[in-house]
Parts: sequence; structure tokens; C-alpha cells
Amino acid sequence: MNELTRLLKENFDYSMTNIHTAFPGVVVKYDKNTRRADIQPSVKRKLPSGEFVDLPVIPDAPVLFPGTKQYTACYPLEKDDEVLCICMERGTDTWRDSGGSGIEENDPRRFSLMDCIVIPGLQPSEFIGAEGDGFCVVHKAKPDGDLISSVVMDDEKIQVTQKKAVLTVKGNKLSFKNDSKDYFTVMSKILDDMKTAAQNMKTFAGNVKGHKTVGSPANHNVSPDDITKFGLDEQNFNTDAQNFGSDKSDLGKVMEAGE
Repeated sequence: MNELTRLLKENFDYSMTNIHTAFPGVVVKYDKNTRRADIQPSVKRKLPSGEFVDLPVIPDAPVLFPGTKQYTACYPLEKDDEVLCICMERGTDTWRDSGGSGIEENDPRRFSLMDCIVIPGLQPSEFIGAEGDGFCVVHKAKPDGDLISSVVMDDEKIQVTQKKAVLTVKGNKLSFKNDSKDYFTVMSKILDDMKTAAQNMKTFAGNVKGHKTVGSPANHNVSPDDITKFGLDEQNFNTDAQNFGSDKSDLGKVMEAGE
């Protein structure tokens, strides 16, 4: 290698040390109100001497969450959370202040650490696994911890879970369970029993209509069938009360939407 070639290569290699494209990093500090984070690049720089040194902390880097002006999805970022850093081709000072298009940026820098944006979720080893085969949103205190809450959508259902409470929409049916109890089944049974009791009252009112009262208090001829129906109503309501406060409800059923 002649001297000119060597000098050109050294100059090129030196120039490339200041061109940054994409790299992993960790959160040092995050402000949820501005969606800006201070980021420590994960991979150190190797000097010609063979020594490794940390790249500087990148301050006030914009954090990318899916969203528009009307809709967004976001979540907290904590210290040491791992992220993907992408350095923009051009300077972003003016863009950070105004956004939009047609921006005239005077600074000539390119692929600089100062123009880094951050995308959360780049986790090589420790991450929360999916809770189903469809679209999942999962919350745990740590990757291998107990489930705190989740939303799972697939071809068959939408299921929302908060610890032991599970709300499921499947087709035109809706169910809600807390541990082993299906509350919609219990409420549906209560409504059915109330309808039955109301019909029995209507029948009873028709049976006694036109009867004359005698003495004080009034005396009526009450049908034995009515007495039996009222007794069954009382039993049904007692059973409903027990089901609502215990685990003896009819499990596995769901209430038809709109019933």
C-alpha cells in the first residue's frame, strides 16, 4: 500500500467514526410530557490504541411511539430500558422546534449523534412474551413476573384481563369472570327470575280482580297456584343472592348481547 492510499484510508476511517446510523442504547432519563429521553449508546467505541470508551450520553432525543395528532399508543420508559437509536441523515434542530415539511436546515451535519431518535422495544434477551396468537398488549412488573393486565385480539375473540378478572367478547356474546365466577350469567339469571316474578304478580292481580273484601283486614280467596308461584319466586331470589356472593354460580355460560 503506497503512502497516498494509506493516508486516504486513514482519513476515510477517521471520517466514518463520526457517521452514525443505527445502534442499541439504554435510557438514562425520560420525560413523558415532552417524549424526550437521554440515551447512553450500548456499544463502546474502539480507539486505535485498542482501548474502549463510552460514547457520550445523547440528550433530549425524541422517542417514537405509534400515533397521529388524534390517536396515540404510549407507555412509560424507565431507566435502563433498552431502545433502538436511529441517526437522521440531516440535522434536525429546526424540525424539532416546528415539525412539518419544507424545513430549511442550515447546519450541514449528517448522521450525527445529536440527530438521534429513539424507538423503544429493542430487547435481545429479556422481554415479555405474547399471551396469545393475535395482537397482544401485556403488562407485567418484570418479564418473568405474574400477569398484571393484558388485551388480546385474535380471529375469534377480544379478551381483556386484569389479574383474575377476565372480560371476553366472542361473536355476539359477552362474558365477565372474576377468578371462577361468571357475573353476567348470575345477572342474567336474576333478570329472568325478576321477569317471572313480575308475570306471577300480573297473574295474581288478574285472579283477585273483582273479589270483594270482607271485614277488617280484607279477606280474599287466593288461588293455591299463586301461592306456589310466589314460593318459587322466593326460592329463586334466595338462590340468586347466594350465587352473587359465592362461587356456586353456573360457570362457563355467557349472556347473549342485548338480553
